[in-house]
Amino acid sequence: MEFHIPFETRDTDRPTEIVFDLDPPSRF
Repeated sequence: MEFHIPFETRDTDRPTEIVFDLDPPSRF
């Protein structure tokens, strides 16, 4: 479970919104 907060611009698919990865991490 990952919590991507928009406060830090990370290299994610949606860095502008809070992403709740409840599914298996496919980005890694």
